[in-house]
Amino acid sequence: GRITNKREDGYHDLASLFHVISLGDIIKFSLSPSKTKDSLSTNVSGVPLDDRNLIHLDKWVPTGAGLGGGSSNAATALWAANQFSGCPASEKELQEWSSEIGSDIPFFFSQGAAYYTGRGEVVQNIPPPVSLDVPMVLIKPPEACSTAEVYKPREVKQLLNLDEPPQVKVQSSLHKRKVVLLVCLQSPLI
Repeated sequence: GRITNKREDGYHDLASLFHVISLGDIIKFSLSPSKTKDSLSTNVSGVPLDDRNLIHLDKWVPTGAGLGGGSSNAATALWAANQFSGCPASEKELQEWSSEIGSDIPFFFSQGAAYYTGRGEVVQNIPPPVSLDVPMVLIKPPEACSTAEVYKPREVKQLLNLDEPPQVKVQSSLHKRKVVLLVCLQSPLI
């Protein structure tokens, strides 16, 4: 993906291709018997366990990797709330509303592969460029990439001045063996 413009509202216009992979967190929802107090439990540290959360989360998507783990969890929670409420909203409405929570959350209401623009709220479904049954290897360095840090004005200005944005490359030898290598690259700008 690439940043195409800095917006007046402080966000950035993007042009990105998103594709699902077979890695995801497990979220278990249940209605609170008391209907007054909900809680969250999780298998990892660093996730707030106060009254802001009402689920059990088994976290498998690495945090700070740019893989949309938190955004997919938010989309799933929004979908579950709709289900528990008798489905008053369509998935299209959920997709529209989710952009108010986070810019890339609308993708998780797509059909699995999408081109998105704007700050992430404009989602166009596309045929998957990589078959969902192709094995993939994900490499994530121990350092995390903070979204806020990535979009800081200094780094964005440098990125906008690049002739060609950095791309994740697929090693041809792995591709020939029908294995796709995905690499979470750390930007030299952060």
